[in-house]
Amino acid sequence: MTKKIQEMSREYRSYFLDKTEIHILEYIGKNGPSNKSQVGKGISNRSPYKSIKQYGRNVQELSNKGFLQITKSKKIRNLKRRENAFGFTFKGFLAVFEKIKLEDNYLFQKYLSLLNEDSNKLVTKFITLYIKEFLLYHK
Repeated sequence: MTKKIQEMSREYRSYFLDKTEIHILEYIGKNGPSNKSQVGKGISNRSPYKSIKQYGRNVQELSNKGFLQITKSKKIRNLKRRENAFGFTFKGFLAVFEKIKLEDNYLFQKYLSLLNEDSNKLVTKFITLYIKEFLLYHK
């Protein structure tokens, strides 16, 4: 009974994502915005039974669910296709929070780099601790 409750609470915390989707979010959280092939190559060692195209489909599914968004788009040579790099939405940031430390998340580092330009270290540390406390309380 308790094992079933733990599994249900774990699924609730991770927004009902399967292992592959969690690995994709974890990879993007650590490495920043990535295209589908970069994600597939980065994760292929975790589950070798899937191809890079299958990971690309999973990335597109996460985008449709609202966890990822297109952050960059560039044209590929003379082709009509465009290569899209996917990054987090706020929902994706919260979903990966239980898997990655806050300091390792690219979105949080980007936010802190904006603060470091204009403020001193004491204010930056205070804001970091305040955000950590908020996220831990609302987890």
